Amino acid sequence: MSCKRGTCPRIRGERVPRFPWPARLQQASSEHELCELPEPPDRIRFPLSPRHATGPCSHLFCALPARPRRFRSFNHRGRPQQFGSFGVGTINAWRVAADNWYSFSSVRWRPRIGLATDFASGDKNPANPDLQTFDSLFQSGTYSGRANILGSDNAIRLEPSLGLFFSERLRLSAGWGFFWRESSNDGLYGIARNLVVPSNGVKSRYEGSRPIVQLDWQMTRHLSTHANYIYVFNGSFEQQSIHATASMSYIPPWITYRS
Repeated sequence: MSCKRGTCPRIRGERVPRFPWPARLQQASSEHELCELPEPPDRIRFPLSPRHATGPCSHLFCALPARPRRFRSFNHRGRPQQFGSFGVGTINAWRVAADNWYSFSSVRWRPRIGLATDFASGDKNPANPDLQTFDSLFQSGTYSGRANILGSDNAIRLEPSLGLFFSERLRLSAGWGFFWRESSNDGLYGIARNLVVPSNGVKSRYEGSRPIVQLDWQMTRHLSTHANYIYVFNGSFEQQSIHATASMSYIPPWITYRS
């Protein structure tokens, strides 16, 4: 699927204005793809809903004229639903997630402010054979930081963040995530869906918060180094359920090589 030169899809039956610049197709970090034009300062990108777009640019982000703006934004992940059977019971679970950010490209260090939200269902009744805990298949370990503390099952996350680009090779990012249980009758799970903190009858939903700071350095074209610091404030649920410590910290460094 690709965009033809100077064309974009129809939106609600109207033809989008043509542009003379060649388009190129890039892969975005979501289910959709990105149809990006070499933009002059007075042009921005915005998403086209699949039900409003037809033609070769369906499911794409295309450029339209607009007044000059100092930011770009992106958000989308969708709402996956899970159905099936679990032993003699049935599965009915869901998850909603979004990652929203604004990047001020004309400001020094190009600051980027963001807000990540994530809601994943948990089991309502452990005595009932039906299951409502969402199974995040092949999930990333970065949900609660590089320390891979907890997974996203039965969890609610609200995390504002700030990123600074000191150069093309050096970036600093920071965020503060706040976490709750979606269901007070279910526990907290690890990345591999192992039960880390059982419910134990505790009704408190607040799981705690985790400020995170990360430094990324692109040393060469293929090699990059990263350092991440996480401080964990355990909430009332962990302290009541397993008598966890009030706080703890992690420093996970790592190196990435891409050929």
